[in-house]
Amino acid sequence: MKDITHRKEVEQELEKHRKYLESLVEERTRKVYEANIQLKHEIEGRHRVEEELLKSKKLESLGVLAGGIAHDFNNLLSVIVGRISLAQLKLYPNDEANRRS
Repeated sequence: MKDITHRKEVEQELEKHRKYLESLVEERTRKVYEANIQLKHEIEGRHRVEEELLKSKKLESLGVLAGGIAHDFNNLLSVIVGRISLAQLKLYPNDEANRRS
């Protein structure tokens, strides 16, 4: 017969350390998983902000374009109104074209 008491104590100690290490791995794995989820949410939030910023820039560009077109159209209308005013000055007061204005 051989005394295996020491061997059994070592095996129990090893099992205790193995369980401890497994619990550490599980805890850290959970923390990494949670951090990954949080990071994913932050990235999605940034994507939404970037999309809104892009939409805002597009709308701003459209506003500038519309303002430029309105300005050019106003310039053309000013020329037309000015020419009409000059034409009216050359008409006789009783002229039919002058009455319709």
